[in-house]
Amino acid sequence: MRVRMLKAAFVTGIGVLGDRCRRVTVAARQRSEAGASTAEYAMTMVAACGFAGVLLAIIRSSPIKSLLLTIIQKAMSLG
Repeated sequence: MRVRMLKAAFVTGIGVLGDRCRRVTVAARQRSEAGASTAEYAMTMVAACGFAGVLLAIIRSSPIKSLLLTIIQKAMSLG
């Protein structure tokens, strides 16, 4: 009899704990997506600025400058 009562209390406790865990999990899932798009936009902006910096460094190098200047001069002389 006593074992049954303890088992019932244990199962009830687990059930209550399980319900609470489910509620907390559902709330966390709903809350975790709130700032995701803002964080994604921020990471995209950081990556874009880094990429722009690399491109700017490449374009400012002297071999690329001379190549671009040659291309522009040839394009101007065609007309």
